[in-house]
Amino acid sequence: MTIEGYFDGKTFVPLEKLSLKPNQKVQITVLDEFLTSEKQKQISRKHGKDDNKK
Repeated sequence: MTIEGYFDGKTFVPLEKLSLKPNQKVQITVLDEFLTSEKQKQISRKHGKDDNKK
């Protein structure tokens, strides 16, 4: 299974709902790519966050 996600500075956040069990072993490959600002906005809207609030 391949799961897309991103690192928010503290934790890894999957971009899809997962059905993993507690203590299930995973492997994470870090890519030398970054989310575009448009994709970041889409994720923020999806999770109910507003980029303009600080």
